[in-house]
Amino acid sequence: MRGQRIRWVQLRVGIVVVVALALLALGIFLIGETGVVYGARYRLLTFMPSANGLVQGASVRLGGQDVGKVANIDFVPFAERRQPEDVLRITMAVDRNVKEQIRSDSEARLFTQGLLGDKVVDIRPGTTAGRVLEEGETVPSARPVDVEEVLRSVSDALGNAVVLLSDFREIADGLVRGEGTAGRLLSDDSLYVSMVGASRALSEFLDGLSEGSLGALARDSVLYEELRSAVSALDTLTQGVLAGRGTLGRLISSDTLYHRLVATSTRADSVLRRLEKGEGTAGMLLTDQDLYENLNKLVVDLQAVVAEFRAKPRKYIPPVKLF
Repeated sequence: MRGQRIRWVQLRVGIVVVVALALLALGIFLIGETGVVYGARYRLLTFMPSANGLVQGASVRLGGQDVGKVANIDFVPFAERRQPEDVLRITMAVDRNVKEQIRSDSEARLFTQGLLGDKVVDIRPGTTAGRVLEEGETVPSARPVDVEEVLRSVSDALGNAVVLLSDFREIADGLVRGEGTAGRLLSDDSLYVSMVGASRALSEFLDGLSEGSLGALARDSVLYEELRSAVSALDTLTQGVLAGRGTLGRLISSDTLYHRLVATSTRADSVLRRLEKGEGTAGMLLTDQDLYENLNKLVVDLQAVVAEFRAKPRKYIPPVKLF
């Protein structure tokens, strides 16, 4: 009888343990089935070129809060791809209570969660400018960040930085050894000695100037007053010119001279064109070759006559008889 009672107690304990484990399993299942606990679910789609690290059952977040899970991940047949990037179709089961937040201008992207690198789908809430997405519609996706590509870029940048630091190290070592102009400036004290000498010479030169004529001019207030008076006179003259007083002022302020110069230039241009065309005596002298040659011949003959007259004046002076 005692043994039978013990077996019944053990049986009840076993039943309680089994029920507890079943309830625990059911609780875990319900917690995993987001939407059953918090409400009914509806399905949304998103397309991505890659979903590295994302698995079925991963969390779906909206504004950082868990609102569902990834129900399915499958490849899109080539014939059904609307865009070349639509390689994977991700089906998400989302709580209907947040339906109002997911709109046509929302954006889905992959997000790394925690130190273990678990991937989740994070949806950016939409705005009033977009419409609410219904069952089976597509949430636009953002291009996922390729961690390997980022690491590769960082590695390249670090490599370049190492090379740059190595180059700087070589330059610094060369400067320490006194190589090049900069190295000699750092290691050779000749420049310092020369600069000290130049500074001393400049100081002596300035001392000499202060004692000479230039120093007297610098200390004499008469020169300052004279310069001030000259500047004042120049300012008065400039104001008078700008006001149009005097000949220079009228030349600057009046446009009469300008118009006259324009008219004179126009007439001169007209005369030059007439000369180029050979009009008038001067024009013919410039353009008529025959006239030039005749004039040249006339000058030559005239020179010959003058020369002969000088040589034999009596030939050209008739004898004068008074009776």
